[in-house]
Amino acid sequence: MRFFICGSAMRGQPDHQNLGGAKFIGEARTAPRYRLHSVADKHPGIYEVDGDGVSIAGELYDLSGEQHRALLASEPPDLYEAPIVLDDGSTAPAMLYPRQLVERRGYADVSSFGSWTAYKASKNTGGITIDSLDHFVLTVRDINVTIAFYRDVLGMTPERFGEGRMALKFGKQKINLHVAGREFEPKAGTALPGTADVCFLTSVPIDDVVAALRKHGIPLVDGPVRKTGAQGPLNSVYVRDPDQNLVEISNLIA
Repeated sequence: MRFFICGSAMRGQPDHQNLGGAKFIGEARTAPRYRLHSVADKHPGIYEVDGDGVSIAGELYDLSGEQHRALLASEPPDLYEAPIVLDDGSTAPAMLYPRQLVERRGYADVSSFGSWTAYKASKNTGGITIDSLDHFVLTVRDINVTIAFYRDVLGMTPERFGEGRMALKFGKQKINLHVAGREFEPKAGTALPGTADVCFLTSVPIDDVVAALRKHGIPLVDGPVRKTGAQGPLNSVYVRDPDQNLVEISNLIA
């Protein structure tokens, strides 16, 4: 059977072996009636639209019954097989992704790249790939007041390190603290209190977060309100810390 591939099983991609040596027919493109999204940067998610669609590049393969069954067994969750229309008007089965899941989870629309391979190439310029955040620095006016806020209100753990330096640990990350006028080198070009805007994720339900903030006398700047984070949609509230940094506290919406 002829099958359209447009993701990580294409030639040169990490899951090409999932095709089990299927015969390559040739390069192909869909008709301009689809949208392309990055599903947590692991694989593409495409779905058909009535308007504002694009043509997505891919490859056609001739799959045996056994190769077809093995491919479907290797596919990530939520993908489903359905016919796709190619730019020559013919159809071929392909793996699509539910539009409602894309919208609910806030996966990035990468349709402008025209293909999954072009999008992935844009993420790896210069050979450097950033995996995660280790720490960031806040410049503060009063280190004791800052520590009290992040410890007592947000549940972070103060930690002394180096030559008398202080940090606030949470999860696998931390915030290093610099006192304004006595910063450690090297430092940011404009290291000033109140210039940060950060978002923290919590598993504590947002209504309980609001109740805890009120208990501590911390006024809300905004929220609860829906926002979009790096991992998907968020339910967020905003407050200010003692230096007037904007602090977003969020639940990730599954």
